[in-house]
Amino acid sequence: MISKPHVDWFALAPSLSLLAATGLLLFAAVFVPRTSRKPVSALVAFAGFVASGIFAAYLMDRSPVPMAIVRDSMYRDRWGAFAQVLLAGSGAITFIDSASITDTSFEGPFAVYSVFPSPLIVIPHGREPTSLIVLTISSLIVSMTSTDPLRPVVR
Repeated sequence: MISKPHVDWFALAPSLSLLAATGLLLFAAVFVPRTSRKPVSALVAFAGFVASGIFAAYLMDRSPVPMAIVRDSMYRDRWGAFAQVLLAGSGAITFIDSASITDTSFEGPFAVYSVFPSPLIVIPHGREPTSLIVLTISSLIVSMTSTDPLRPVVR
């Protein structure tokens, strides 16, 4: 009979929760109707980051000394768990910022309105900058409303 190594599933839980959320997001992209796909995907992604953060924080609390697990192929310690907490927290914060998008440009998902405005916001084609964008980028030296002169037409 083959002897199987003991696997510490608790140490793998933060990574596995993100993997499970990714699998659910793939299913949501296929099976959820188009009208409710974005809210469902946003909820699943946020839940995955929160679950990963909870598992990592609990793992950090329950790992007072470093130990080798899964036949010395992985180590379980506080610093690794702390890094997983930071990763899950940054993912959740990024989600909160990106979930506040109410309008996107035609060139990609750059936020026009967001909780944390940035001077790198792209203005969609054919629209005037909103007061939030003007207020956000007013500290820049270069104005976003300036345009390049027209190119000469060669006939």
